Amino acid sequence: MKKAILCLATAGLLAGMPVCLQGQVIPIDDFDHMNPALPGWTLADLSAGQPWGPGDYDPSSGALRVYHSGSELVPPGTPFATTAMFGLWNASTDPLYSNGYLRAKIRTDEQQNSTSILLRADLATVTGYLLFGFAKPPGQMPELDGMFFMSKFVNGVETNIWLSGIEYLPGEDWNVELGAIGPRITGKVWKMGEMEPALPQFDWIDPDPILSGMLGFSSDKALGNTIPARADATFDDFVFFAVPEPATVLLLLVGFAFACMRGPMSHRNQQSL
Repeated sequence: MKKAILCLATAGLLAGMPVCLQGQVIPIDDFDHMNPALPGWTLADLSAGQPWGPGDYDPSSGALRVYHSGSELVPPGTPFATTAMFGLWNASTDPLYSNGYLRAKIRTDEQQNSTSILLRADLATVTGYLLFGFAKPPGQMPELDGMFFMSKFVNGVETNIWLSGIEYLPGEDWNVELGAIGPRITGKVWKMGEMEPALPQFDWIDPDPILSGMLGFSSDKALGNTIPARADATFDDFVFFAVPEPATVLLLLVGFAFACMRGPMSHRNQQSL
């Protein structure tokens, strides 16, 4: 009887594995509260004190507009350490947020603008995975002009890991998804009103993955801007799809299978005593 019960449990777990891997849907923020305090977020405004700053985080429309509110534009060559504006979701310090998919809607209303979402991010060490929409005309970095791309940052050193070739222009509304499951990093983008791709356009196994960090967003002038610029991006409908790391699921399966095999052996041992 014990063997039958344990084997049924193992079979049930196997049958439910797709559901287990799908995980938990966690609404983050749709900004319908229009609360300027932005409860649940920690904000980091690197433009504060600069002529183009401070950054304004404005949810009054029911979406979050993040922009430079100063009287001057950002000159070409200005480092992001004095221009970028970030938001990190406080609850994402929980390991639950280390594996899964972050989705949001984004739009930029300025040329020379960078709009991004972040996973496994640590601002203190400038580490994490970022999915960018770059809206900028041809200039200093033509390989990144006006398209989506993804970067990995480790202690401030950036490595471009995906150059999508998918055009991104000011005034367009897009859905974006950044995924991290164990060492597997994925990216997916599709314009509002168009069909969602069945599979990510980017799917990569990181040989040396960042394993933890927070989720969030960033608005900034584009890297390598060639004319004076300002950041102006809008974010909405942040959702996180938490997914168990595959090794965790495998350990559960092995444990149940071992228990199923051990059941009759224990029964025989009891009979021999």
